[in-house]
Amino acid sequence: MTIIEQLNKIYFTEEWWQSHKETSAGITNYHQTMLDKGNIVCYLEGGRVLGYYEIWKVNWKQLKLILKNKEFIAPFEDTNGGNICYLANLWIRNDYRKTFVFTVLKRMFNIQTKDCRYFVGNEVNNINRLRFYRRNRWDKKKPVEQLHK
Repeated sequence: MTIIEQLNKIYFTEEWWQSHKETSAGITNYHQTMLDKGNIVCYLEGGRVLGYYEIWKVNWKQLKLILKNKEFIAPFEDTNGGNICYLANLWIRNDYRKTFVFTVLKRMFNIQTKDCRYFVGNEVNNINRLRFYRRNRWDKKKPVEQLHK
């Protein structure tokens, strides 16, 4: 299977947190575009995807659209130009969680986001709750309005 085929299979069968499922053609185009733009980073072993993350480096205006569930269509947006890293997705194969795969993805993430000042992502056990962080100062409880001041 190609990387795109594997990402599609993961999306349809293992990503339970995705509330709205795209069509097969739609998700294929999405994964291809975001992979080409460098927003999806995979860890492969023998051609098999063991884990991946997807980030969008956005600005405050874009983040506002994302948080309000407004029209933000990542493949058509500049998702590499901002200083806010929005962690859009993270997946690691069940039998590889808490292993070197997480460590490698974390290192790749840190290298890729070295120019970001802020970080936003969903909590692991509560996908409806966001966490906001500042580089070198992990402000877990500060709302985005306070960070923007």
